[in-house]
Amino acid sequence: MTTASDFDVLYRALDAEFGALGELEPRSVLRDWMTAGDRSTPVRGVVARWFGFLATEGGELLGARDVYGVIDEATGAAVTFLSHTWVAPHARRSGWGTKLRRAAVGAVSSWVKGRGGRPPQTFAEMGHRDPNDVASSTRLDAYARAGFRAFDPAGLPYAQPDFSGGDRPVPLLAIVDGDAGDPQVATLALCVHRTWLPGAAIDAIVDHVRGARETPRTVDLNDPACLRVRAQPHYPATWWR
Repeated sequence: MTTASDFDVLYRALDAEFGALGELEPRSVLRDWMTAGDRSTPVRGVVARWFGFLATEGGELLGARDVYGVIDEATGAAVTFLSHTWVAPHARRSGWGTKLRRAAVGAVSSWVKGRGGRPPQTFAEMGHRDPNDVASSTRLDAYARAGFRAFDPAGLPYAQPDFSGGDRPVPLLAIVDGDAGDPQVATLALCVHRTWLPGAAIDAIVDHVRGARETPRTVDLNDPACLRVRAQPHYPATWWR
């Protein structure tokens, strides 16, 4: 994505879905990422790039997605950090979400290869399963069908930073593509937020990630461990809103 008009369409779509939840970066932040291209983060040797995608058919907007590619150039470790996705209600369960995800994964894989990195692991943040929120189950079920699993919050209590710059992170599931994953991909993904948030907004989360067991287990996205009520005890109580 390179044009300002396409960016505006993407941001409006994502903002309508995630803005009120406090789960979307400010417009100015993502606009800076779009224009910056490859970008060094405050973490030495870690470089990142943002990509945006639109799905259209016959001039109609059917979906939008953004993603970060992150690489540690010292080690070659890399991550495809799936950020946000939106599919128009009438287009859901018709394959558009999968097409957007594959486009994002493909773009980051090509970028990482061009920088000499190892094949990236795909990582995403997802809300915990909540029986009172049908949408939470719909989203997790879609990722489960695609082969994603979650790090058990008992072993890796992940959260998204407070995008207001405060000290109220948003507890989320850290999910990865495949049966096994390196929990430190979560730390690598968090590097992108250090480009615009104060370190204090992220340090507490990184401490939790680094304090995880060496190999925390991954669980099926239908596992009870993914339930919001099961996950809450593993996070600071003040993080829940």
